[in-house]
Amino acid sequence: MRNTAQRACIWCGPAFVVLVLAGWGLLAGFFPPPSPSDSPDQVAAMFRDGGGWMKLGLVIAMVGAGLLAPWFAATAVQLRRIEGGSVPVWTYTYLMCGAATVIEFLFPLMIWQSAVFRAESSASEILQKLNDLAWLCWLGITSTVILQGVATAVVVFGDKRAKPILPRWYAYLCLWCMMLVSTSSAIVFFKGGPFAWNGIAGFWFALVGICFWVFVTAMLLLRLTARRDIEDDFSSSVSAEVDLRSEIRALSSRVAELESGKSASRERTLKS
Repeated sequence: MRNTAQRACIWCGPAFVVLVLAGWGLLAGFFPPPSPSDSPDQVAAMFRDGGGWMKLGLVIAMVGAGLLAPWFAATAVQLRRIEGGSVPVWTYTYLMCGAATVIEFLFPLMIWQSAVFRAESSASEILQKLNDLAWLCWLGITSTVILQGVATAVVVFGDKRAKPILPRWYAYLCLWCMMLVSTSSAIVFFKGGPFAWNGIAGFWFALVGICFWVFVTAMLLLRLTARRDIEDDFSSSVSAEVDLRSEIRALSSRVAELESGKSASRERTLKS
């Protein structure tokens, strides 16, 4: 049952990619991306002509973006196994950045929904500003997802087992994907060319990096759920940690009893 739940969460990653590309990219009409240099009237026409299909596409994309949460959780479970110890700081970093990444996908979708909601009665300049804000959030915020990739790579590099849980090439792949994603951080400086939000570095590199990262990670995680040796190793390590804590508590209680006994004996000696 536990493996079934894990596999369901892992499949949420590929489902996120499919639903976002189908909803946001195809139905809502953002694929390929419009130019940042479009005039206010051109941007307004895009939202006014979008109508119900654009709204439906954005709703589907929001469902897909929400699926990132279980996928991040499934990935964190495996990172926790690798990192071990009582303070898995890189796993916590991955999870906290993951929570922020989910919001960063949902927030621009809400802005586009706001733009299309009253597109007929809104000024073209306002629709252009909303569109700018959504695109800058959609592609320009990269720090959290990059930290997730770095945290994953650090954990994988730190696995000293004879047979690592995740292969080392996966750590290099994470860093390579995050390098592709980082190029979209520069979209705020450009309204045309390769680093604009419709350019090869501003959009397509990030798209390839995210898709490659999600699908390769999902494939590796699905293989891990079938490895019983990892499950047994993790269970035994957790059990050993619990046993050690119990022994420490018992020893502490015994030391306290001995100290109280010594104090009582000393008082009786003084009284006599």
